Amino acid sequence: MSNNLKQIFKIDKQSPVPMYFQIRKEIIKAIKSGVYKVGDRLPTELEFCNELDISRPTIRQAFQELINEGYITRKKAKGTFVCKPKVEGYFFKKLESYNDEMRALQLTPRTEVVTSEKMYTESGGMCWMDEGFHMDSNTRGGLLKGLGRAMSGESIFLTTYSNPEDMAEIAFGSSFPGRIIPITLQEGDCKIIQKTAFLAAEDSVQLTTHFRKKLGTGFFGGEGFILQKISGSGTAFLEIDGDIVEKELAPGEIIHVDQGYIAAFDESVEFDITTVKGLKNKFLSGEGFFLATLKGPGKVWLQTMPFSVLADRIIDIVPHR
Repeated sequence: MSNNLKQIFKIDKQSPVPMYFQIRKEIIKAIKSGVYKVGDRLPTELEFCNELDISRPTIRQAFQELINEGYITRKKAKGTFVCKPKVEGYFFKKLESYNDEMRALQLTPRTEVVTSEKMYTESGGMCWMDEGFHMDSNTRGGLLKGLGRAMSGESIFLTTYSNPEDMAEIAFGSSFPGRIIPITLQEGDCKIIQKTAFLAAEDSVQLTTHFRKKLGTGFFGGEGFILQKISGSGTAFLEIDGDIVEKELAPGEIIHVDQGYIAAFDESVEFDITTVKGLKNKFLSGEGFFLATLKGPGKVWLQTMPFSVLADRIIDIVPHR
């Protein structure tokens, strides 16, 4: 089957539609048309790369989205297979841990590391791993970079995991009930993420601090002057509080957001603050004096249950002496 990939998958490299999205769409079409049936093994990432002349991060992002949507599943040391349609209807219905959600969809919350690949995570982010993993804890760039991460809410030290065995498994867990989402970066891509959102990433992804340029957004933007930035080529995993809503902003399009609900956004998105209009609204709406504004073009990830909001609700109902 892999010898006919160009006949099965029609990819237009001149199209403005992202390559990973085209591949995802073509795989879904092949599954629905019966080219690949439930239980069939898909070509490997390397076969897709060689036959269609695309990068590995591109096919990985397509595969990961198909896994998240329940079209395909990975089996250790065997490959990637078409699976039964997933169960729908989790949006806002109930709050689950990442592990519970993945089990309900017959998926496993883990990462498979192939030979020569490395993954790194924040301090204490690893849940379990196969025998044979090597751990290397360091500041990944020196003490100053470690201190910079500490200012943005992360630990000074990060731990890198590698395994000489092919398709070894390692799992990383969220510190709060919500979602873990993969973000696949192409060379030159950058994403700005909230404090504490970073969970783990491939070794080729860089995690750095991001300083806001405007004093107003630092003082009144709800997250301080310092955020985090992921860049490079590869996949990073973010932990999101509650559920996730993705919005693609057109050039010049603006949305107003309560600051704590911003999880991440493209570097091309302009972040600023605006005052709530009307004196009555400022004091009685519960939204405070300021809202964040996000101006396109670019993609925005919003979270539905910030930990700070949940903590405030719990504090309100805790009896005080």
